[in-house]
Order: sequence, then structure tokens, then C-alpha cells
Amino acid sequence: ASWSVPQLSSGYYEICITVEGQTVVTFQRCYTVNITDPQPLSVYGKKSNSGKTINYTLKGGKVYTITHNGQSFQTDQNQVTIDLDEGFNQVKITTGIECQGVFEENYFNSSKVYLSPLPFNDQLNIFVGGQDTTLSFEIYTTNGRLIQAFQKRLSLSQRKAVINTAHLKPGSYILKTNGATTHNSKFIIKE
Repeated sequence: ASWSVPQLSSGYYEICITVEGQTVVTFQRCYTVNITDPQPLSVYGKKSNSGKTINYTLKGGKVYTITHNGQSFQTDQNQVTIDLDEGFNQVKITTGIECQGVFEENYFNSSKVYLSPLPFNDQLNIFVGGQDTTLSFEIYTTNGRLIQAFQKRLSLSQRKAVINTAHLKPGSYILKTNGATTHNSKFIIKE
């Protein structure tokens, strides 16, 4: 026979078994049991050098449910690698046992941005990976003062934006590039 008592708290319990129709003096067996809480969910994530994947080390469960950008799968492995999508990524990891906890983390996987020439003079070429068609560019002094802000439209086949920088004085600047899947800051120098 089986018997279950859902939602018991952790602790020591005494379970006594008797026989129906018999007195406790005739037949009774008592046992002390210890119910312990399961280990908490432990997740250690390390982003790859490329920033395109995250390797997770998982502890505390037998089976883990991993949800990445709305897509779920289960694994019994203690090591899992997630390939990040371009742009925003949401990762949630659970064991299915609520009291063990939930791991949730958001990541942004930016499209690559390349600049040429460096250092630059009167013109700066910006090459943007990915598929963002509308991008905003901001040029700041190294102490954070905004000097110039503008938007450019790029096609899927032409990923280069050209910026006229003749008006900038020689020195160091910060170029920020933003789009739906692009967030990038670069240190640039004008000769």
C-alpha cells in the first residue's frame, strides 16, 4: 500500500502503523522519519569569449527545464550550452520544484560593429553586422558630453554608414551605435 501527504514541511515526523480492529497494545509499529528540503537550485553561467553562447553548470535537480526566448526543453545534464539569438535573450531555468528556486537572466547579444580607418580624419566608416535597418549613432567626448547624434538607414545588403567628421577637433571620442539588435560603444581617435 502507498500513502502520500502532500506539502509537508521539512522536519522529523513519527509514523505509527496499526491494524484495524486490533488495539494499540496488540499491534503498533512506530517509525521516526526525517523529511529534508531539497538542495536549492544552483546555476553558474559563463559567457563565451565570442559572446554568442553561455555555458551553464547546474546543481540541485535531477531534471531541469530551460526556457530560452519562449522555447522550452528539458535536460538531465549538469552542463548545458545555450546559443544566444541576436538581440535580447531571456533564459529561465527551473527544476519543477518551486521551493528550490528559479534562475532568470537576460542577455543582449549585440551585432558586431567595425570602424575604419582608425585613427580617422575627415570621415569615419562604420560597418554594422546583423540585420538592423535603422541605427542611431552618437558621438561623445570622453567626459560624456554629447557632440553629435544622427540616424542612418542601412539595407540588408549594404551594411556601411559613412560619417563626416571634419568638424571634430583632434582627440579621443566615444561612438555609440544602437539598433534593435545592436548596442555597441567604441573608443575612437581623430588625428
